[in-house]
Amino acid sequence: MNILKLGLLATILISSSCSTIYFDNGNKTGHVVKKSIHHHAVFALVEVSAPLDLKGTCGDNKEWSSVKVETKFGTALLNSILTSAIRIPGSWSMNNTEISCASVSAE
Repeated sequence: MNILKLGLLATILISSSCSTIYFDNGNKTGHVVKKSIHHHAVFALVEVSAPLDLKGTCGDNKEWSSVKVETKFGTALLNSILTSAIRIPGSWSMNNTEISCASVSAE
């Protein structure tokens, strides 16, 4: 039984990977205005959280400059534990998101 628990723990740790993806809107530099956690299911094919509202978050006089989607080690570990508890691979995952906004330049 201890070998089974050790194997499960090793599998959870190995499958806990970190990643960061940036979506940039040109060369604008902005500041972070909103941080949130985004939930999805079924191998990230189904959004559980509402889609990110970039225009609504930044307002009328600003536009989004960058969106950062990150899976930190703690989040990845929690994703693995939740998936193991549900016993369906890829059933649930979450990412940390940050939306940065910049002032609209007059052209």
